[in-house]
Amino acid sequence: MMFCMTVPSMINTGMTFHMISIVAEKGLDPAFGAYVLSLTALSQTPFNFLLYAVAIKKKLIPSILMISAF
Repeated sequence: MMFCMTVPSMINTGMTFHMISIVAEKGLDPAFGAYVLSLTALSQTPFNFLLYAVAIKKKLIPSILMISAF
């Protein structure tokens, strides 16, 4: 289970930290990489709030904290 949780996190972190270099390597403007990165952040923010509200409603916060402790 830890493998299923850590691999996507590592991939997302790598993509986030190297977004501009990946886009520049493809021959696009680095400003486009920054634009894509900002769109990603703007699209993830509402979903994070929504998931947090669902977690509170379902009383899943202790479970989430236990999983994140590992």
